[in-house]
Amino acid sequence: FLPIPLPVHNLHTPYLDPASRSDFDSALPTLAEVCYISSGTLYPARLAAEANRCHEIFARTVVCMARCQRIFALASRRAIELSLMTLSAGLTTTRSRLDKGQRAAEGLAERICS
Repeated sequence: FLPIPLPVHNLHTPYLDPASRSDFDSALPTLAEVCYISSGTLYPARLAAEANRCHEIFARTVVCMARCQRIFALASRRAIELSLMTLSAGLTTTRSRLDKGQRAAEGLAERICS
């Protein structure tokens, strides 16, 4: 992993004197925080550390997302099973009521016809 390079020409005088920096500039690295200078490009230590921290957070997020997906898949499967069980119970109840209704209708028909 390489930090994002900042071209030398983008760093102005305020970066040389931390006392003259504004609140916005204070979030940017000073020359004392620079790791090294190579090929006209500065690699700020703070930026590299922050990028590494973000990379670690991203890696942990990916792991958490994978866990969440597995949990969601299990939950979805269980929800489907419960739905099918409920539907099956409902169908059983309905069939039972239809059977009782049919027997009652047959009994009524026998009494009327006899």
